[in-house]
Amino acid sequence: MIILKKLIIISILLLSIVGGWFIYNEVKFEKCYVKITENASKEEYGRYIYNLKAYDKKGNEVPVTFSAAKNLRLNAYLCVDVYKPLKNDANEINKYKEVTAEQLPEKVKEKLNVKQ
Repeated sequence: MIILKKLIIISILLLSIVGGWFIYNEVKFEKCYVKITENASKEEYGRYIYNLKAYDKKGNEVPVTFSAAKNLRLNAYLCVDVYKPLKNDANEINKYKEVTAEQLPEKVKEKLNVKQ
């Protein structure tokens, strides 16, 4: 019986930690969307630097700066996690992943001139 109680307590603690981590990431970052419109400049350490205009889900412009290990595909759409609070000058991102045009919010599609 004591072992069962300890197991339940440990399970609750682990679930709280994992759940808290997911909530923390949702609060710390703003999802924005960007289209790769030009080849990046390559810095001396071999990474590719991008300075582009991203858009939040409401269609507000968010300038972003980020680097990638490779030159990203032209005309690719990315979902980027931008550190909050958003600034009017270059914002750094935490991570990015490629998305399809169908996954873009409607306001972002308008700003990026996505044909439907």
